[in-house]
Amino acid sequence: MIATKEKPGGVAASTGHAKVIPQSNTFIFESQLIIDAISYLKANLSVIPVDPKTKKPVISTWLQFKETPMTIQRAEKIFWPGIGIICGEVSGNLETLDFDEKAAWLDPWSEIVEIEAPGLVDKLTQQNTQNGGKHICYRCTDIEIPGNQKLASDKIEVDGPGKHIFQGKEHVAFKEGEKSFIAPCFIETRGQGGYFLAAPSKGYEIVNGSFANIPVITSYERDILIRSAKALDVSVKAFREPNYSVNGSDRPGDIYNDRGDVKPLLLSHGWTEAGTRAGYDHYTRPGKNRGVSGSLIDGKIFYVFSSNAAPLESEKAYSPFSLYTTLEHGGDYQAAAIELKKQGYCSTNDIEPTKNFWESPVLLEKNDTPKLDTDLLPGIIGDMARAVSLETETALELEAGLTLSVLATACQGKMIVKIKPGYFEPLNLWVWSFLDPANRKSSVLIRITKPLNEWEKQKRLELDPWIKESASKRANQEARIKSLRGSYGKAPQEQLKEIEAEIADIEKNLIEVPVYPKLWAQDVTPEHLGTLLNNHNEKMAIIAAEGGIFDILAGRYSNGVANLDLFLQGHSGDPVRVDRGSREPVFLNNPALTLGLSPQPEVLKGLMDKPGFRGKGFLARGLYLLPKSNLGYRGLETKPVPENLKLDYQNLIFKLLDIQPGENEEGERQPFILNLSKQAYQEWAEFYMVVEVELREGGRFEYITDWAGKLPGAAARIAGLLHCAKQPYQPWTQEIDIETMRTALDIAALFADHALIAFDFMGADKSLDQARKVWRWIDHGRFESFTKRDCFNALRGTFPRVVNIEEPLKVLIERNYIKENPKEKKVGKPSVIYSVNPEIIGGWL
Repeated sequence: MIATKEKPGGVAASTGHAKVIPQSNTFIFESQLIIDAISYLKANLSVIPVDPKTKKPVISTWLQFKETPMTIQRAEKIFWPGIGIICGEVSGNLETLDFDEKAAWLDPWSEIVEIEAPGLVDKLTQQNTQNGGKHICYRCTDIEIPGNQKLASDKIEVDGPGKHIFQGKEHVAFKEGEKSFIAPCFIETRGQGGYFLAAPSKGYEIVNGSFANIPVITSYERDILIRSAKALDVSVKAFREPNYSVNGSDRPGDIYNDRGDVKPLLLSHGWTEAGTRAGYDHYTRPGKNRGVSGSLIDGKIFYVFSSNAAPLESEKAYSPFSLYTTLEHGGDYQAAAIELKKQGYCSTNDIEPTKNFWESPVLLEKNDTPKLDTDLLPGIIGDMARAVSLETETALELEAGLTLSVLATACQGKMIVKIKPGYFEPLNLWVWSFLDPANRKSSVLIRITKPLNEWEKQKRLELDPWIKESASKRANQEARIKSLRGSYGKAPQEQLKEIEAEIADIEKNLIEVPVYPKLWAQDVTPEHLGTLLNNHNEKMAIIAAEGGIFDILAGRYSNGVANLDLFLQGHSGDPVRVDRGSREPVFLNNPALTLGLSPQPEVLKGLMDKPGFRGKGFLARGLYLLPKSNLGYRGLETKPVPENLKLDYQNLIFKLLDIQPGENEEGERQPFILNLSKQAYQEWAEFYMVVEVELREGGRFEYITDWAGKLPGAAARIAGLLHCAKQPYQPWTQEIDIETMRTALDIAALFADHALIAFDFMGADKSLDQARKVWRWIDHGRFESFTKRDCFNALRGTFPRVVNIEEPLKVLIERNYIKENPKEKKVGKPSVIYSVNPEIIGGWL
């Protein structure tokens, strides 16, 4: 027997297949592990040594074995505390289903598989795991195995937001309405690039088949396994659907979501019941005799995972209203809402309005901006934003906007999100949080941006000797050139060529003096911004507690002419040339500019009137937040940000800042690509289509199509940033998953709510703005009725012709503020008389 001592890096000094006990006693393992590791290599499996306690590889070079298996010779020299098997192409298209949480859902999954493919589960390689779970292994060679995927999660109500421990693991709660939930994953895959611990590692035992002979299944059989797991997923959320009110009543779709029963609807469209497992009902699609094609979760959300269930789409969760609309009305939500109201799905019990019936007015003012859910921002960035909000007693939206801006500053220019072939989004953001003075905006900015300042300081210290040395050498070179030029006029003819040659040689080899790294600035002119971008790898951020940059861009320093081109190209990443007066122009190939601003709300009023701001698309690129001020509600007892959280936040930003972009074959900088998982893309595509519908005339975004048209792209950028915060080490090696995308879409939806109010404040909808002016006249005079001519005469300065007042009066009628009275039969042209809603009159008394 040969005893050996482990060398640093996990390589043993001897190749003997013997029991090895390192002096640290961290690991004790038998020679059987090495023997089995080698046998797995011979069976075309890529293996790595993994610590069974931490489930992490014990060698730092393991990533290379995701591409090519290690040699047997190397395996013989490595310390093996446990065996990890890498999945995907490197192991013959291996994929593993991981049943966690004591394999609680293994039996219902097996039952569903057995219905459609009897005996399939029994032929797969299976092992028990150290925590009571189960691994189901197979190969599928006729498809490309995707990366790790979460297939089925539970949805468990908890007693509030924050972190909760379930089955020994920590989960962050999310909110639905007033309730909080966690979603522990019960079934997931280990796919391309992933790995799992394998027997005979401590706590793992093969109970069916062997790793030396893993069965190969067809893509059809694999589809059954995956679909059967997804049939158990109770954490899915119904996609965001358009909804419509009918004649001003509550939205019938919301009421149908609450009261409607979709079981008769499914049966009437050919779906058949496939039994109840894991506590909810499963269905088989029309045209199929067995198997599970969709699941009805809690009697409300119908989750479809069959690709042949048209008109229902695969990997999509339908609310009762969206299911009814798709099956009964071909996706026409407005027609569905009208029909549902006829069926009694309305708060007014389907009372038809008459000339004597008034519905409640739809408010002209939109001041009630929704708050950011305290648990929406995930991980460390969410913890930091919440902690700073508590310490400074400020609205969380302010911290969220600045945190996203700092995250974008750290990631921009290094990575891009690939949404589909040919469509990429960079990771820079423009986030504008409008808040009045005295709301401690500067205090929040200092805390959130501190990692940027600390990183700059650290780099200055590291680079200072080199920069000073380079500057000194450059000064010497320039002094020598100056001296040579000074002697050139007096030198003999035969020395001139020698002087010229020396000057040319020095100029050719002039040392480039590096600049101290700078991540962000505050108010800068476009010309100076061009210099900053040129000096700092075409990346820069402008983060400020006020909005002075808007005045600069509007032409404060350029004779009133807006200079927006560099900013616009900095948002999209398109090439741009920056002319700098007497200095040489700057050419930027792929600029990345982040804006994190906190102007006063009054700034909004003037933005629409600044030349070019709307027309050139500047306002369409911003993400708007209108936090509610806490002034008047603040106390003296605040909770400081924990020091360990400050450190965790700083370390996260540092890791992202230290990432260097890749290079192409020509040595040019090239950002890494963040790919979406299939489910994440489908979720994003659903969001895109919902937004697209609302861009139509009469849609929610009718008056801000320029802004809303960019919203899906902004959502993808946010998803990329959240992914980087979640995976700061080489984030491009993992796909953006569906949970990250859902969070990004929720944040994007919040931005949409705030943008509608911001643009309304700026006067994007002229007819609505004019209706407010008419209503102010009515309200000030307390007129219970009035004529069109009375209104025109009073507001002639605003509306030069009678025809100009018709559109705002129409808006007031549509919003139930006023009604046109029936015309009286009499000689001559009758006066047009309007009555005011009695509900409003009652409020005047």
